[in-house]
Order: sequence, then structure tokens, then C-alpha cells
Amino acid sequence: MIARVLGGTFEALRAIPVFVEVDVQRGLPKFDIVGLAQGAIKESKNRVLTSLRNLGLELGPKKITVNLAPAHVKKDGTGLDLPISLAVACALGVISQKRLDHTLSFGELSLDGKLRPVLGSILMMELAKRASCEDVIMPVECLREAKLIKGSRLLAVQTLEEILDFLRDQKPLPEYSEHEVAKAHLASSDVDWSDIVGQEHARRAFEIAAAGHHHLLMMGPPGVGKTFMASRFPTIIPGLTDEEFLDRAKVYSLRSREIDLQPTPICRAPHHSATLAGMVGGGKNFKPGEFSLAHRGVLFLDEMTEFRRDVLEALRQPLESGRLEVIRADYRYTMPAKFILVGACNFCPCGSLGDRLKVCCCTPQAIQKYHAKLSMPIRDRFDLVVELAKPTWGEVWHKDGSTQTSREVYEKVDFARKRQLERNALWGVGWNSDLVGQALRNAVSIDAKSEKILSFAMEKWSMSVRALDRVLRVARTIADLSGESGVSSIHITEALQFRQPTRNFDIRG
Repeated sequence: MIARVLGGTFEALRAIPVFVEVDVQRGLPKFDIVGLAQGAIKESKNRVLTSLRNLGLELGPKKITVNLAPAHVKKDGTGLDLPISLAVACALGVISQKRLDHTLSFGELSLDGKLRPVLGSILMMELAKRASCEDVIMPVECLREAKLIKGSRLLAVQTLEEILDFLRDQKPLPEYSEHEVAKAHLASSDVDWSDIVGQEHARRAFEIAAAGHHHLLMMGPPGVGKTFMASRFPTIIPGLTDEEFLDRAKVYSLRSREIDLQPTPICRAPHHSATLAGMVGGGKNFKPGEFSLAHRGVLFLDEMTEFRRDVLEALRQPLESGRLEVIRADYRYTMPAKFILVGACNFCPCGSLGDRLKVCCCTPQAIQKYHAKLSMPIRDRFDLVVELAKPTWGEVWHKDGSTQTSREVYEKVDFARKRQLERNALWGVGWNSDLVGQALRNAVSIDAKSEKILSFAMEKWSMSVRALDRVLRVARTIADLSGESGVSSIHITEALQFRQPTRNFDIRG
């Protein structure tokens, strides 16, 4: 008798079906697994046989052959332990094939028959939905994550014995079919936007960045609050929609067994010593990198000029398209990587340039080399560039309470978000930062005065067409924050303030 059970394996952010076929014949004891099974799956035969024996099943002198179809697809991971064990039990006559039809299963087995959680529960649930599976069998630890995708009956168990008893109609299991996603409009946090002292120009830039999903670069000497403000940035960004939350959850499903069910933006802040593989993802068993882990959130690169050149250049594709092509010798994956990039750097290697109380000791050549680490194509992709100076004693000590709280800024940003999402839906676009081509021209209709200002700016600053488009997108966001349907010269002028080239400092002190 040949038994068939549906399982799955992964290709980037997609689970692909694996049909586990088991044939049991009389003969010398032997257990073979065929079908491009990788190391972890080849070892599963020992876990499966030991688990079944510890449950009291008599295997006897049997030749067991396991085929993993389709044969041309590489399979890896321990998630196929459970479907293999169920298929073997079915082939031995312990359970009927009918109980396994239209059923997907995944999970790792221990030697005593207990089930252990595996990565990718959300992706497996999407596979079950595509395959129209009625039931999904999984370890109980995967249940919380699996509930994010509805459509199938969830059979969560702790041991192999529990599911075998259930399939033999000896013991009932609870049914889970609710779609429960935690809702939170604003994450509870110990930090608040009102903690920021001074820096009105930078605070305005962050507000615009949050409202339109614009990339932001901060420049200034150490101690002016660049990291301080970036750490509070997520508190003013609107929460994720259900679709956006699931997009992010799928990425984390391949990286961690514990997923934060709060649909609030996540801020990733990798160290400047991070490698290219750590940022874009990779490995024999593919794992998402920091670019993808920041999907639908914020990627903060502190000391941005200290990152490796290849890491910075790898930002070009995700900043432009919101996705990342990961190409290796044996695979090619497309990963989501749509985030708000916040960069921070000094004006010079020693950090004293721009500090009114210190003297810079760097040579002009050293400063030029320092800034050259950020190539022009990368700089050009920042919508907002702000220079920060240290706050004065009066700003620090005599705080007048003019800084708004996270809740107040959040409400302004959310108001602008709703305006742009409603308007941009006409062109199939979400955020203002996604507007391109004719959609951008339709969303930003400028008058003669604005045209004159933009023409002067392009000629004086040698602005590229890409930079011009970014100015228009920022101006559109500023108008949305003001609740205005049209873009005026006032909005254009403010947007241009965030595109001005960096000042030339007197490095002689």
C-alpha cells in the first residue's frame, strides 16, 4: 500500500508543496528517502522510526521507501518529520488514507514522539489555503502564528500520539479557526516624541518622513540627538494594515518562531560592521537579512559612512523598488524590502566639524574621502536631508513644552496618510513616496510660480530628474499634512529646504 501526505518546503517567502509518498514492503529492514532530500531530512528517518517504536508500533522486517515529490525540487528542514511519520503510519495500516486527504502537516519530531515548532508557519498556512486543505496539523507552539491565516481547521498537538489517536477516532482534539490579530494603534513605549529638545527643523523632517514614507538623512556632530530622534521615530508612524502586517510576518516567520503580533512599525538598527550577507540575506538555508527584516518599518543606519561600500550600494534596489533580488549559486529569490531609511553621519571623520565648541583636525582630503563613502546615487535617493547643531543651554534647561507628544504627531501623520491613500488609490499607488510618472504629475499640479522656483533650483543645484521627483513627492506630503488638496509654492519651497547641499564649513576652526 502506498500512502500520500501533503507537506511543504520553502523557496524564499513561498512554501511549495511536497507530496510525501511511502511504500512499505516485506523484506530486510531498510528505510530509504529519495527526492533530493537534504541533510536534515535524511536524518529524519532515525527520528521517525524511533518515535513510532516508542509509541508501541511494531514495524517488523519491512522495507520502507519514502519519495518526496516533485523530485527536482530540493527539500530541507525538519518540518517534513511529521508528514513522513504520518505517511509511514498510514502505509502500515495504523490510520486510513482518507483521514489524510485534503490535510497539510508540518512539524519536527523528537525521539519520544513530542512535536517541536518549526519556522515558516504563516507560509505553510498560505500553502494550505492555495491547496484548499481542510485541515492543518502542526505543533501547538505554531498555533499563535498560524491563526493569522484563516480558512483551514487547525489541529494543534503536542505529541505524535495525540494526532494518531485523533485520526483513529480514539480521542478528540479542539478546533481552531478564529482569525485573531492583535490590534494596537500606537505601541506602548517608555519613549515619547516630546522627549526631544529643540531641533525644530529635524522634527519637521521626521514628521514629513512618517506621513509620506520618505527617506531621511541626518548630518551633524556627535551628541546633537540623531540617534535619540531615530529611536522615537516609530512612535509617530501609523500602524500597519492587515495586509502590511502579514507581509512583515511572513518575513519574520522564516527568521524566528516568535512573531510580534502588534501591527506597529519595527525599527531595525544594524551595527556598521554588518556584512553584505547579513544585510541582504543568504545562507544555505536562506534567511532574510536586515533589509527585509525592516520591511514595512524603519531601517536606521547610524554612522552610515562607516558601513561597507558594498552594503551601502546594495541599498539602491530596495530604495527604488521596495524589493531585493538575492542571487546565489544555487538559488535566486525576490525578497520584500520596503522600509523608511533613516541615515545618520557626522560632517567629518573626527566629528568636530560643525561643533561650535570644538575645532576639527581633519584635512580637506580626509573630509572629502569621508563623504565620498556615500555615493551620489545613494545620496540622491534621500528625500529629506537635515543638518543638526547642538542645542543651546536655554533650549535644554528652559524647555517651553512646544514639542508635541507622540500621540499628537501620530494623529497629524495619520490624517495625512488617510488623505493620500484615498487620493492615490486612483492610480493604484499607496504612499506619496511611491508616486511616479503621470501619477506624480496628476497628484502634484503646480502653478507658474512653483515652476519658476523649481527651474531655478534645478539649474543652481544641478538637480537630477530623480531629485526633482523627490522634491515633488515631499511637497505633496507637506500639502497633505496641511490638509490642502493642491500643492502651492509654499510647499515647494519647504520641500527644497530639505534638498539644499551641505554647507561648507571652515575646517581651520
